Amino acid sequence: MLFSCTCILSFAQKSFYMIDKNDFPGTNVSIPVGVTGFDDIISFQGSIVFDPSVLSYSSISGFNLPGFSISSFGLTQTGLGIITYSWYDASLQGESLLDSSSLFTLDFDVIGSSGQNCFVYFSSNPTDQEVSDTSLSPISFSYDDMVFYVNNLLSFSEIDCDFKPFPNIIKRNFFVNLNGCFNKEKMIIYSVNGTLNKDEFLFFENKLYFFSNGIYFLKSNNVITKIIVI
Repeated sequence: MLFSCTCILSFAQKSFYMIDKNDFPGTNVSIPVGVTGFDDIISFQGSIVFDPSVLSYSSISGFNLPGFSISSFGLTQTGLGIITYSWYDASLQGESLLDSSSLFTLDFDVIGSSGQNCFVYFSSNPTDQEVSDTSLSPISFSYDDMVFYVNNLLSFSEIDCDFKPFPNIIKRNFFVNLNGCFNKEKMIIYSVNGTLNKDEFLFFENKLYFFSNGIYFLKSNNVITKIIVI
């Protein structure tokens, strides 16, 4: 089973986010949801919406907070592409998680046809998006969504175009747009410490994702581009 990348919630500021993902018809896809900026939180709630003609809800697992379980989710409308969630710290002491910790994992069966795609996104309908900390006041989180692609992962040999990456300053788990494409087999990606492992970056169509902060260098046809991931 092929994945384009992982999904997590947030970087340095407080935010929830998902990024593009890919898999084939008839498979099961796992979407891990993680957090950063999750400090002294006593409650959060909201909705997740998806296209039920492309993805079919399977399960939720990997709960990473006291009292957080399958009963924290509303699953009566999954046939309509809606999942609601709500968690509350009864102790009012607040819970904190390390940046990029997993919060929970969504599992879907891929029922769409090759070439289809759909948004999977956080929503305030039907359950309002809200996060509170130990001040007992709502705090602001931003929400960034993802697109799921069915059987849309191109092989390196299919792509051979101009090398024009932009932007060169991006947030972690966001992407550098390669502006068309080129032969990725001839690319070298390295950091100040040397070449990178395959799980530290990922090509998807004409985009390049990095999963860690730092300074990186992209080399193709003897052209070197510096990329800063914040």
